[in-house]
Amino acid sequence: MLKLRTCPKPSILERAGIYLNMAGLLDLKLKVLRTIGRHLHVRGRDRVIRFFENPDNMRDLAFVESFHGLKYPGNFKRFIDWSVYFYGGYSGYELAALNDVVGEARKYRSEPLVAWDVGANVGHHALMLHGVMDQVFAFEPLQTHADLIKEKLEFNGIDTSGVFVVALGDEDREMTIFHPDPSRTGNLCTASLRDDYSPSNNTLESRIKVVVGDAFREAHGLPAPNVLKLDVEGFEHQVLTGMAGSLFESSPIVLMESSPQTWESYPSVEDLEKMFPPSMFLVLTPTPDPNGYRLRPLVRGQSHEILIIPDTLPEVQKKYERATQGTVTRRELFGR
Repeated sequence: MLKLRTCPKPSILERAGIYLNMAGLLDLKLKVLRTIGRHLHVRGRDRVIRFFENPDNMRDLAFVESFHGLKYPGNFKRFIDWSVYFYGGYSGYELAALNDVVGEARKYRSEPLVAWDVGANVGHHALMLHGVMDQVFAFEPLQTHADLIKEKLEFNGIDTSGVFVVALGDEDREMTIFHPDPSRTGNLCTASLRDDYSPSNNTLESRIKVVVGDAFREAHGLPAPNVLKLDVEGFEHQVLTGMAGSLFESSPIVLMESSPQTWESYPSVEDLEKMFPPSMFLVLTPTPDPNGYRLRPLVRGQSHEILIIPDTLPEVQKKYERATQGTVTRRELFGR
């Protein structure tokens, strides 16, 4: 009779050794992919990383990364955090552009610089801004997202009193926000007060508080922003209308996302320009370098980031003047 040989069951120590070996291989794989993401600036890089470590798999694994002079506590199950690990940041070109323009502004402004992050999501940009600004106020209407902002700030020993769980708009009211389900997707970046914005990803609905920016600022004694980061998925017109007084008081540098829903409110570029003090308007787009970007004149209808530099900073405008005539890269402007 043929006897089957059975392998003995591994002991506890052997199982621990197997686990540690697997963990070591995972750590090695992640570090290799991170090196590719941060240093190999070629096409197809993202496909390689996603093949071996797909963000859609929502791996529940925490990590801490250095991030613009601070520490970023993240988890691979969130796409923004996944991007921080492999590329050094999510939309790194936006962070680089903010860092560059704030650095230029500091050459000509001696007073403390204040940033408002409107539509702060999980606090990625807000944390970066804390590394370059004197004060940062984050506005995020979803409590789960606001808690992640506070987690990042607390991890770095930063006061969390500047995190407000509200949306800014043109009137005080309650509204329904359409947002992703974190148990089904790691892409938490699409929450919107419009039901037509990314409906395939925004599968949940919640009631949130909307406040008028200028009135909220007065009630809480907040300083007007010198830098405004605005990312509100089609609700830009309402936000800008509600904080018009602050905008014309402080003439901030603005980094604003635009989409087809944004342009519904503005038949022309001039209609958008009227929402701000006299300024230079440029389109910001990425390059293959995680920290690279291009700037060019603003054209209506394009779904890109808009960089706005006020006329109150003529020296900074002069630095960027070439971008008003055609496409200019970060390297051409700053040599990096």
